[in-house]
Amino acid sequence: MATINSQFADEVKRIGLVNGTVRIELGILAATDEGHKPSLEPSGILVMSLEGFLRSAATIDAFREELVAKGLVQREAKPNPLEGLR
Repeated sequence: MATINSQFADEVKRIGLVNGTVRIELGILAATDEGHKPSLEPSGILVMSLEGFLRSAATIDAFREELVAKGLVQREAKPNPLEGLR
């Protein structure tokens, strides 16, 4: 049986495409001086094929919809790109 490594992340810090592979930089919230907002520090990188990334994005979207349906989270309103242009 293969060993499975766990990698904790508070959120995704950055995503990029390098040489045909998707690089997902994971981040953890680092403590700062009292009264300052915690900073997001790199904690690891997940590298995937573009095809694998697109399949994973669909899986994440489906799970998010499950959470919305169960009332555990609310669907975020998409920002209006025309707001503020008047």
